[in-house]
Amino acid sequence: MNKKDKLKHTLQALALSSEEQLALFPTFAITADELALDFDNWFKANKRDLNDQEITILNRINSILENKSQEVEKSFWTDVALKTNDGWEQIRSLSKEALEIFNWPLEKPPVEKNEFIQ
Repeated sequence: MNKKDKLKHTLQALALSSEEQLALFPTFAITADELALDFDNWFKANKRDLNDQEITILNRINSILENKSQEVEKSFWTDVALKTNDGWEQIRSLSKEALEIFNWPLEKPPVEKNEFIQ
């Protein structure tokens, strides 16, 4: 799987409902954190290969995640926040918009359970 596919799967995961997002990861994982880390990694890995429109939408998602990472209050990174926080709803909406810009389907990404070791 190439790095562009990984970016697609990351955006697909970010666009899912909170219940679907929680189901993507093992119960011991901090889902919100994993979603943000995946996005950060694959956005950076692909940035040189993206056009201006793609970079603009991904920068909007990145900006929310970076701002929340710098806050003292860490409640944004909980499962409860994933379900109730407006910031996560904004990220879902922007991720859906990004999928449209990339002309990628809004669907559940493949699950790679072997990436997690307890």
